[in-house]
Amino acid sequence: MQSYSLPWEYRPQLTKERLSVIAEELLRGKEDVHEILSSPLDDNYTRATCTFGQQKNLL
Repeated sequence: MQSYSLPWEYRPQLTKERLSVIAEELLRGKEDVHEILSSPLDDNYTRATCTFGQQKNLL
C-alpha cells in the first residue's frame, strides 16, 4: 500500500486547522446549493455546476 505525505509536510502553512476551515466552508456551500436546487427541474448536472462556481468564487 502506498503511503502519502500530509499536506503540511510539503507546505507548513497548510495546517490541519486551516484546511479544516476551508473544507467546512466548501461543504457548507455544497449543502446550501443542494438545498436550493431541489426542484424537479434540477439534476446532478445543475447542482454540480452551481456548486463548482460557488466554490471557485469562494476560494
